[in-house]
Amino acid sequence: MQRILLLCCVLGGAACAPSTVGGAAAAEPVSSTDRAAVIAAVQSLFDAMRTRDTIALRAGFTPNAQLISIRTLPGAPARHQVTSLSAFVTAIGRSEEELVERMWGPRVEVAGDIASLWAPYDFRRGGAFSHCGHDAVHLARTADGWKIAAITYTVVTAGCVGQ
Repeated sequence: MQRILLLCCVLGGAACAPSTVGGAAAAEPVSSTDRAAVIAAVQSLFDAMRTRDTIALRAGFTPNAQLISIRTLPGAPARHQVTSLSAFVTAIGRSEEELVERMWGPRVEVAGDIASLWAPYDFRRGGAFSHCGHDAVHLARTADGWKIAAITYTVVTAGCVGQ
């Protein structure tokens, strides 16, 4: 019985011990240069949306990037929608209203040539509040700098700050 108890303690301790998966190194602090560059890449997306600059918009993404929205309406199940980069660029280019997205307090993580940015945001169409939510942006470092590979974001219409 004591051997079984000892074995359980050893196995339980091993399960809780820190480890690296596949030899991955522990995360290092994000340099201020990388942090600023990742935030600037996402802000460039917002600037291109506001000015409906489809060339700048497309240039900020990797070629096969996707956008995934998760829309939540009171009393209804969440609705997920996947949008291709081409469809997104077309929709922004066709908008007749100014589209303003603002983020604040972004959290940035970088590991080698991948990065993620997580931030709350709000969105205004033609100056009027539309919705808020959270952006989760995944980026890849390229020869041309950080490019957006994917964005997953929530769309909430009630209970937003500054609504």
